[in-house]
Amino acid sequence: MFKLITAPAVEPVTVSELKSQLRITGTSQDTMLLALTKSARQNVEDYLRYSLISATWELYLDSFPKAGECLWIQKVPVTAITTLTYNLNGTMTALTENTDFVSDFNSKPCRLFEAYGKSWPSARNIRNSVVVRFVSGYANAAAVPDLIKQAILMIAATMYENPMDEVTGTITQKYDFNSLWYLRPLRSIRY
Repeated sequence: MFKLITAPAVEPVTVSELKSQLRITGTSQDTMLLALTKSARQNVEDYLRYSLISATWELYLDSFPKAGECLWIQKVPVTAITTLTYNLNGTMTALTENTDFVSDFNSKPCRLFEAYGKSWPSARNIRNSVVVRFVSGYANAAAVPDLIKQAILMIAATMYENPMDEVTGTITQKYDFNSLWYLRPLRSIRY
């Protein structure tokens, strides 16, 4: 389970960019348009298993992986592991990066491995006994790939122009977010 600790400071797509996409010139709808860009970003992040703008997260696990297996973090791109702690007899104990475990930030999703000659410790047999705090996301909006930004704009524009799931008239049509097809090659999936 993921828990957001520190939210992104900015959105990857601005209200001005969405207004340009929708050909809106006034400012009376700016608050709603900001909400739409946030919702569209969250939709894209959920689909891709990304964190688009730098944010701090915690991943809660019930146990460490089996010996020799990696611990996966499905919030791409992970840029730093802040802490890796586990419950040992009722107290949280920290592991040290590059001593107890090593990080592979190049993989999508990120992987944590036992350090050479080390083993994953035995955590207390309770829920959420292993906690990984990490930073994930691009450093700023300019670093987010244009393909992702365009998908966010398409989703936000669709939500603005069609605030309901269906349009009924002489025909009934369900709106699908075709923009998510653009993103398929970028998805973070474990194999």
